[in-house]
Formats: sequence, C-alpha cells, structure tokens
Amino acid sequence: MEPSELSEEQKVLLDQTVRVVEAGPGSGKTRALVARFLASASQSDKGIALVSFTNAAVDEVRRRTHQMPGLLKAPHFVGTIDSFLHRFIVTPAETARLGRPPSYWASWDDLPEQWSTVRLKNPAGSGIPLSAFRIDAGGTVAINESGLGSDAPYLAQVKKAGALDALTKVARAKTKGLTDHGTYDASAARIKADELLSGSAGPDILARIACRFGELLVDEGQDCDQAELDVIRRIGDAGVLTVVVADPDQAIFEFRGSDPKLFLDYRDSYGPVSCASLVTNYRSTTSICTAVTALRSTGVVAPANKGSCAPVLVLSGAPDDQRKKFAAALDEFGVPLESAIVLAHGRRDAMAAAGASPAEGGSRAIGNRLAAECSVIRHSADSDRRLQAVQVIERIILSLVDWPDDLRTNSPGEQLDALGRPAEWLRQAVAALVARTALTSTADAFGAAARSQLQATLGSLPITHLSLSQRVRKPNADVWAACSVAPGPDSPDMRYGTVHGAKGMEFEAVLLALPLADLRKTNGLDVLDEWEQDVNREARRVLYVGASRAQRLLAFGAGQHSDRVASLLTHAGAPFEKR
Repeated sequence: MEPSELSEEQKVLLDQTVRVVEAGPGSGKTRALVARFLASASQSDKGIALVSFTNAAVDEVRRRTHQMPGLLKAPHFVGTIDSFLHRFIVTPAETARLGRPPSYWASWDDLPEQWSTVRLKNPAGSGIPLSAFRIDAGGTVAINESGLGSDAPYLAQVKKAGALDALTKVARAKTKGLTDHGTYDASAARIKADELLSGSAGPDILARIACRFGELLVDEGQDCDQAELDVIRRIGDAGVLTVVVADPDQAIFEFRGSDPKLFLDYRDSYGPVSCASLVTNYRSTTSICTAVTALRSTGVVAPANKGSCAPVLVLSGAPDDQRKKFAAALDEFGVPLESAIVLAHGRRDAMAAAGASPAEGGSRAIGNRLAAECSVIRHSADSDRRLQAVQVIERIILSLVDWPDDLRTNSPGEQLDALGRPAEWLRQAVAALVARTALTSTADAFGAAARSQLQATLGSLPITHLSLSQRVRKPNADVWAACSVAPGPDSPDMRYGTVHGAKGMEFEAVLLALPLADLRKTNGLDVLDEWEQDVNREARRVLYVGASRAQRLLAFGAGQHSDRVASLLTHAGAPFEKR
C-alpha cells in the first residue's frame, strides 16, 4: 500500500513523532496502520510488530503483502496481542521453568468440565464457568454476573447461602493450579507477561525484544487492560517505538479489564504533539453517522459520503415482528440477506430477533449441546456459525477422553498428538456424529445414536474414555423441540451474534436488538437512561459499537422502547423512520 492511497487525515499514522492516535469507527485506522507497518518493515533494519485484538489488521496485512511474503517472516511479527505476549514473553520463561512449553487456551470454557466449572458441594448445583471469574495481578476476584445466563440461578443460591467467599476461593485455587501447571487462558497469560517484565527477569526479556523490534504498532488499544498497557509502556521505555491506535468509546470488554480511562491516561502521558485523531467515517451513511455520533461520549463521526441514504429504522413489536420488518427493509433498500446481521448485547436477544433456535443458547449438558450444535450444522446458512458449532463438538469429543493428569489441561493439538491422531480425524468424527444423528426423530433416539457414534469414535483410542451413559444423556424436551425443526420459508435464516463478537467487522445492514423485557439497570440507570443523560458507561458503548458496524442500513429492534429510541434520534437530528 502506497502512502498516496491514504487520505491526508490518515497519513498522520506515517508521522514518526506520533505515538497515540484516537480513531473513530470506519476511519480507516486499520488501513493506515497497515500502511505504517508496510513502510517501516520495508525500510527498517529491525523487525516491526503489528498486534491487534481482532484479526482485521492481521488479515489486511496478509492481503497487502501477498507479493512481499518476506514481510510476514522474522524478524517481523503480525498477530494478536495475546500471541505476541505468548511468543516473546511468557513462553520462553515458562519453558525454562517447566521444561516444556506452556499451554494456551482462548478461554477456560474450552477445558474439560472438571476444570472449567466452579461449584461447591453445598449448595449443590450446576456451578458457574471459571471464565466468569476475573482475577487480577493483586489477586482481586470479580465475577461477570451479566454473562452467566442459565448459570445465574446457581450464583444466586450461593449468595443466599452466604457461600460466595467459598466459591471465590475455589475459583482462585483452580486458576492457580492451572497456571502453576503452565496452563493459561488469555487473561491469565496477560497478567503473567506483566509479572515477568516487572520481575527480575524483566530487563533481559525487554533487551531481547528491543534487539529484535524497532517498532510495536498496537491496533484496538482501547481493549488493553492495565497489564497490557504496562507491558506496552515497558517495551517503549526499552527503546522500541510504540504507536497505539484506539477509540475509547469502543472499550466494551470491561470485565476483562478494559476501561476508556486507562487509554485516556495512557494518551495523556504523552504531549499533544505526539497525539493525533481520525474523525472521517468512510464506512457508513450520513444518517448512520449521525446516530453513531449521538451514542459517542465526545466528538463527531463525520461521514465521507454525504449523498442520499436510507433513514435509521426504529422497529416495534415482538422479535418475530422486528425480523419481518427488517427483512422487508432489506428488500426495499436492496441489501442481500447474507450481507445483514442481527446484533445484541446478549446472545439470547440476538437469537430471538434472528429467529434462531433457542436451543443454541441452551444448557451446558452435553446431550443438549450436541443436539443444538448438530441442528446448527444441518440448518444454518451462516458458515461462520456452522464452523463454530463444529468446533464446539470437537471440544466435547476431546472432553470425553479420560485424560491423565499431565494431559488433562493441555491444548487440543497436544492432546491429539498424544492420541496419535491428526486434526482431520477430529473433524471427521464430528461429520460422522452429525450424519449418525440426522435421521433421529425423538430425543431418546438422538441420545442413543450420539452415544453409539461416540463409542465408535473413542473406543479405539490408546486412552480410555469416560462413561458415555453418564455423560451423554438425551436432550431435554425443550431443547429437542427447538432444534429438531428446520426453519421454514417464512423465517429467514439471519446471521446473528453479539456486539462483542462483531467488533472489528462491518456489515451492509445491522439490526441492533434491544432486550424485549425491561432493560437491565446499573446503579439505577438502563442503557437508554445513559444515552439520554449522556452517561458514558459500557452498556451505551456497546450500542455505539453495534450501530457503527452498519454501512448502508441501521435498524434498532426497539420493541416496547421504540418511543424512547425515536425521541433520542430526534434530539440527535438523525433521520429515522418508525415501523
């Protein structure tokens, strides 16, 4: 990419004096950051590292360097910030300590159930995921209660019994046991990286990084927690030129430690000469930019294209009504169904508006999960969702192996190596399970067919498997009823997802679904209260991120909240239409 391909505003990222860039949605920040990487990597004697929290920057670098493959090789580095921390900080130190490389998991949820779930003997119950606990470097524990879903009643029982401290103690002990064994989820690895750089080994690690890299370019910096920003500062202090690009209003991973104030404090540690901003939006129409500006805490999202465009839609009614109105609008404005998506803060709200099977958000019981994911693979038109379902079943299959202690928390690749099986074996096992259960007409028959096929898959392995009769029960009646019926022609199969999962992406049309029931309140305010009163909290920022994914058409699935949303858009001067 040549500098001439950038706008004058975007060229600020090529300025060697700039260290921090605030960039609004659709401003081409990733495009400009990639241009900076290509220019520096072509000229520098040292390596250039470009890291991001999403794959958008990584994928664009790879597309832009297909004729220059050397730029993706050492000494350069392009990848997620987590993979950078793993490769250059945590893995060398932990390999020296353990005598083997550590294992990394995206989430504790991917571990076998005995490690991934936290429960007490009293009160008895299903427990809650270990991933719901966040333990910072000081040992302080927080629980992500808003993400518990069907596991929330168990936490309520624990609180009622006065056993929350005991549950927290179990979570802390499990996390320590895993990390002592060299097993990390993304959050634990970040904390470990900061711990290593602040300890006695820090100077040597930083010297090695500074010897290899001349620049560290960080995309989506608003998602950094305190540990990651500390790591970036230390790398900068070691002589590596650091550039952090961020939109503080897109800080929506509060539970993992991100907070707009962290980035703003980082920005303010530099003088004004070292800071710049990108405000022009090349993604969205004027009406969408006006709505997005209204959701932003400060500053304007200025549209590059000021031509005629569709109004923002405010859709009333139940989720089925909203879906039909959105589908009609797609036809009206010429947007293909496959170019649209339903987004929401909570997965269940997105599913309801998209007409997805409620089984897809079902319980963690293996029989229910298998039935739901097999249904997705057979019925969904969304290739990403089908791949996600395949991966869930792959993890279930591996979780049914009776792993010895030294393999129980290893990565899937390491576990497959121990079984003497390639990754293709696991994918074929999923295909066989889906095919074997496809013609079952009752929940009992599905359970029996699933156990039979899993026995065939696991029975010949060199490591024994757990009891299938105990672990793989038939799906319950509600799950079976929901996932055994294919969607009809009057229920278009719309893509759906959470706003968090769609970050870094864009779509021609977005239906942003609000909860059908009363809106959840934090300190007495719901998300529309925050918008009305100009209070900058995460719930409002989630709406901002979701709305800013839209290119041509934005619809709020507002239901009973339609009048409030319409009033807010009126106040913002955003062209809209109630339907």
